[in-house]
Parts: sequence; structure tokens; C-alpha cells
Amino acid sequence: MVKNKPAWVNVPQKEAYVALSPEARAPVNDMLVRFLLWMAVLLGVLFLYIQVGMFAVALGQWKGLPLWPMLVITGGVVAYIIVLYVMISRAIRRATEVTSKPS
Repeated sequence: MVKNKPAWVNVPQKEAYVALSPEARAPVNDMLVRFLLWMAVLLGVLFLYIQVGMFAVALGQWKGLPLWPMLVITGGVVAYIIVLYVMISRAIRRATEVTSKPS
């Protein structure tokens, strides 16, 4: 979908991203996919912690689900989203500058 329908992708500087040629968009797409895969890993760790914690509480091993690990992981996700935004913005700006320079 990222390659075939660039207008459907929600990125910063969307107009500049859509205006890029498919070759110029390729590095941005690669970075975006890589970042989103790592985001899936972070969220998977969060959900795994919640599931394991619920199991431990159900077995009576824990009195309750400790909140601090969820806050740490959620904070990591939020920080990662901010880094993602900055890195994707820079990649789009670089790709736009490269394609707009006269040969």
C-alpha cells in the first residue's frame, strides 16, 4: 500500500511526500516500514506484559498488576512516536531537496 497509494499514507509534509517520484519515496518508505515494525514490537511487549501480569494475578502470584512497567513501556512508545515524526520529516525534506536540485 505504501508504494501503490502514497496519498493514503499519513506522514508529516504529506504534500511533499506525495509529490516525490516513486524512486525518491523509496528510502522514506523503507524508513517508515522499519519504524512501524519496531513500533509493533514495542506494543507487543506491552500487551505481553499485560497478559502475563493478568495471568499472575489470576493465579494469585501477584496482588495486582504493577503500573510502573506499563507506564515505562507506554512512555517509550510515545518517545518513539516523537522520534519517528522527526526522522520521517527529515527524510522527506532530504528527498525533496535532492529531487528539487538542478542537475
